Amino acid sequence: MIDAFKDENLMVVVVSDPQLFEQWPENFMVYQQIPQLELLPHLDGVVCHGGHNTVSETLSNGLPLVVIPIAYDQSHVAGRVVRTGAGERLNFNRFKAHHLNEAVQNILTNPEYKKAAETVRESFMEAGGTTTAAYLLELALIPTSAEQEETKSKFLFVVPPFFGHISPTLSVGASLIARGHEVKWFGITPLDSKHIPEGGSYFYPEKDLIPYQDEIARILKRQDDEAFLFRS
Repeated sequence: MIDAFKDENLMVVVVSDPQLFEQWPENFMVYQQIPQLELLPHLDGVVCHGGHNTVSETLSNGLPLVVIPIAYDQSHVAGRVVRTGAGERLNFNRFKAHHLNEAVQNILTNPEYKKAAETVRESFMEAGGTTTAAYLLELALIPTSAEQEETKSKFLFVVPPFFGHISPTLSVGASLIARGHEVKWFGITPLDSKHIPEGGSYFYPEKDLIPYQDEIARILKRQDDEAFLFRS
């Protein structure tokens, strides 16, 4: 990343450990964490490993991407980005700094990438967002609209141990709560109550999970290591 952009007329925001190197290029801003949703409207493009949340949030802002998938569903997500014309894909095991530089320059200077990303953005908006998702969940339980108005249901979201994967369930859950339903979340890692929509609750069975802490730590470390490889 440094070799690709240290001499370019670009402001580069990097999500990584600021202590990873003693010195970063002057055009780099490096943070352990960022308020991604608030930051995206101020960007021109995004480079990521093809995680579904970051890709969806980027396209929701009509921004093009360079995706470098590592594992899991990331290859499929990266393929969809390329097929929609909203970005370029690089091979994680083979790409070099000049490949990354060229790909980023392409998405920033070729207006077709931006146009395609905005087309995807429009499709997201037409799909209806979390309000429609909540409505479809209601229909799965309550077939008719007459019954739906009178019946309030209980929903439980079983969430993975990575906050980026929890966040979509929070927005859908908030829509369900607003429609009068009872919503709870269950997870195997602690979650600050400030993240839970008002009216909902989060259940973390701390005592029951004590025997499995080493395994949970191993899973979390594996995820972090794979992301860290790309960031470095």
